[in-house]
Parts: sequence; structure tokens; C-alpha cells
Amino acid sequence: MSGRPEEAIRHYRQATSLWRQAGDRRGEAATIGIINNRLGRSADAEGQAREAFELHKHLQDEYGAANSLGTLALACRRRRRYPEAIGHCREVLRLCRKLGLRSLEADTLGELAVTFAENGETQAASTAIAQALALVDELGSPGSTGGLLNDRGTALRLLGEPHAALDRHLAALAAANDPYQLALAHWGAALTQGTTELAAGHREQARALFHRLGVPIDARP
Repeated sequence: MSGRPEEAIRHYRQATSLWRQAGDRRGEAATIGIINNRLGRSADAEGQAREAFELHKHLQDEYGAANSLGTLALACRRRRRYPEAIGHCREVLRLCRKLGLRSLEADTLGELAVTFAENGETQAASTAIAQALALVDELGSPGSTGGLLNDRGTALRLLGEPHAALDRHLAALAAANDPYQLALAHWGAALTQGTTELAAGHREQARALFHRLGVPIDARP
């Protein structure tokens, strides 16, 4: 999501309307899935992503299938169905490597790292995030950097390394060009600093950004 934070969700909703007017159920379902994930409606996001995936699969649209599976993986992780989320991420990676979708591959490796970390798979999480960052370095893809730094920070915090996690979230604050990732960076920085005054400042900035985006605070990854 780029542009002004308060307009981000509205842009997705406008896209949904355009897909609907065009009679493209694939685009409509996929976009609604993204909106619902951003708004923390994981069950709804899962249903829309599954529908979009089946439509893409039926039409042999592997690019669309990869993106829909990515939305589905996030929804499953948020519902703590980790093996299923990991399986979806791996299928996205297979499609990315087949189709040459390197940026999506990097983003998916970041999501996979967080999923592994939440599931207590320390080594797998470390390997996935290292692969993601190496790919970003190779591609020189600044658009993905903020999200991947946040993913790495989240993974490190879940793995019990709060100081290293804080470094990544602070780096994400400088790199993020997406207001949602900026909010996540502030939130991640707050979580790694406990009840300090600095944590409170990051928490308030995160809350303000989430509010402007229309994202419930409990919808954060």
C-alpha cells in the first residue's frame, strides 16, 4: 500500500468495485481477500483467497494462483494453522521460481520465516529470512525492504532476540515506503522495548497509523 495512509484501504475497495463492474470474479475475490487480511478478518480473507485460487487454477493462471495462495498463507498463519500456512508458502515459492517472480519470492520467504518462528521452528525461520534478504540484495528491490525487515524483526523477537529485532524494526522505519509497513515497524519497535517511554512513543505512532488505515490494532501480524 503506497500513498496516504487514510486512503490505502479505500484504494483496494475501489479496485474491488472495478473488478466487479468488469465481471472479473478472480480479481474481485483476490482483492477482497487482501482487504480482509489487512483488516484482521482472517476467516473472511481465507474464504475469498480460496475462491480466487480455485478460479485462477481453473483458468490455469499460475501468476494469479501464486498471489492468492500468498493471501491464503497469511490468513492461515493468523488463525494459527501453521502447517497449512507453511504448505501454502512453499507452493507459492514453487510457482515463483517457475514463473520468475523474484520479488514475490522474497516476500513469501519473509512470511515463511515469521510462520516458522511462530511455530517454534528456530532454524527454519533463520534460514528463510536469510534467503529472503539475500534475494532482496541480489535484486536491489527497495520496495520489499521495509516488509522484509519487519518480518526479520518479528521472527527475531519470537526467537527471543529482542535487541536484534529492534535493530531490524528501526531499519524498517527508515526503509518503509508503505504506511502499513511503517505502522508495523513502530509496533514491532514497541514490542521489543517493553514498557519504556520509547516503547510508548512507538506504540502511539503505530496506533495512529493503524487507525488512519482502518486496521484494528489486534489485526497486526
